[in-house]
Amino acid sequence: MNDIANEIIGIFKETIQDDDIVIDLDATFKELEIDSLDLLEVVTAIERRYKISISDDALGEIKTAGDAIAYVEKLVNQG
Repeated sequence: MNDIANEIIGIFKETIQDDDIVIDLDATFKELEIDSLDLLEVVTAIERRYKISISDDALGEIKTAGDAIAYVEKLVNQG
């Protein structure tokens, strides 16, 4: 995994407060027991960390941690 992926996984782990959880990049947020409030915290942390804005439309398309990583990588690499 690259740096962005590792950092985003770290944000997920910090938000759900479980350093030992294995984040399957293809697991849905529901499967990972990440509720809407947790997801909002993750998105806010990602936006702050990378100085980006994730639109509501884009957020609606992000269903897994892998989706989030791919989206952030796309935004970061464009800038």
